[in-house]
Amino acid sequence: MESRPSDLSADISVLVPEGRLDARAAPALEQELAALEARGVIQIVINFSRANYVSSSSLRVMLIHTRKLRQASGDLKLCALTEKIAEVLRITGLDTILDIFPSENLAAQAFLTPPKADMAPLTTGHGRENRR
Repeated sequence: MESRPSDLSADISVLVPEGRLDARAAPALEQELAALEARGVIQIVINFSRANYVSSSSLRVMLIHTRKLRQASGDLKLCALTEKIAEVLRITGLDTILDIFPSENLAAQAFLTPPKADMAPLTTGHGRENRR
């Protein structure tokens, strides 16, 4: 699993898991997220461009860390979902809880652009796609 700073800001970290995010991969995802948080990183993007499956175990890890990051005034944002992964998030209703973006740059940009209270989030069926 690749971990690197975002192209837009060194304060935003990007995780790029590969292949299946199943029960076997969930502990590695947990470790990566915990290590970033231990270093004080509170803005994290998970780029799914190289992933092809996500299980309930990995979804649980993402939800736990989303809650922790939001309590620390940060967040976890998802991007570049395959249709199969997007469908899992829709079926579970997690697309209404997690912030989902079509690209890594848009996900990172969302951290840099505070949402306006008078603007509703724009969606394309995959959760909150973009906040103006």
